[in-house]
Amino acid sequence: MLLQAGSLGAIPVFTTPASISQDDKLPAPCIFVTLESHAVTESPSTGHPVRLSQNWQITACVRAQVASPAGHTALAKLGSMADLIITSLIGWRPDASKKPLTITGGQKPSIEDGHHFLPIVFESEIVYHKAAV
Repeated sequence: MLLQAGSLGAIPVFTTPASISQDDKLPAPCIFVTLESHAVTESPSTGHPVRLSQNWQITACVRAQVASPAGHTALAKLGSMADLIITSLIGWRPDASKKPLTITGGQKPSIEDGHHFLPIVFESEIVYHKAAV
């Protein structure tokens, strides 16, 4: 999937790092979306409704020490991507969710194999009801 990001251009979005077979072929800039954790937060004795809490890690990735045609340095581009991710997802409510996504934190930016990575974590809550028979 491609995300059109204004002055940043088209950014590939992957649903798992396994989408890329070799780090040296990583198309950057790009965004990784991975399920970090999930937990049952409510499961009554009747079996329904069941509430699940999910933490999704959205990781922005850019090549280190590369300036874009728009003049962004790698870290400035990473910051622009983080702004785009946060402003796009804060308050958004997935169809299956009862509450909008909330930002719960992230990790420090890292550099690995010539790429800068910035992970941001969002939480969602999904409520499952018994299917009608």
